[in-house]
Amino acid sequence: MPTSEQTPQQDETGAGAKYRFRNTRAGQGEIFDSSGELVWRYAPPPSGLNFLNGPLRGPDLILSAPDRRERLRIQRERTFPLSRFTITGRHSPLGSIESMSIISTYYAAQFANGSSWVFQIPTFTADFSGHSDDGAVVRVHIANELVWYALIDEGHDSPELIASLALMHSERCRW
Repeated sequence: MPTSEQTPQQDETGAGAKYRFRNTRAGQGEIFDSSGELVWRYAPPPSGLNFLNGPLRGPDLILSAPDRRERLRIQRERTFPLSRFTITGRHSPLGSIESMSIISTYYAAQFANGSSWVFQIPTFTADFSGHSDDGAVVRVHIANELVWYALIDEGHDSPELIASLALMHSERCRW
């Protein structure tokens, strides 16, 4: 896999959509495609009041186009006993993401299009994967805590799936 400063290149791992997720400790990030072009941004809503959410609640996560127009929003429904989030686009529900473990290393995602994904992120590893109910795979390489590379099987790339990965990355960087 490439270093954190390189863009993903074609390699022998197979065809599919390739992305680089670059995050900050402030929960803001950018997503680049395989050519290095910025395709998404993600950040909490612009507000000086985000601190009112407290350390455990966290603000919403907004995914926007490069021109900063909001496309998707991920809202936290609950924190305890396990975190649960909803993905909305233009005020209509597109899916949900649920942490399946207290230490946020296991996530399940259900999307309105009928697909479901399970992700297991081992605590001390540089690679993890997610698997869909129809056999598709997302492979993620963690270059460092702030930079992730993702390879999504051909034909399974969707904004909801990318939003899910952005949320997992943002949540992991918060701690």
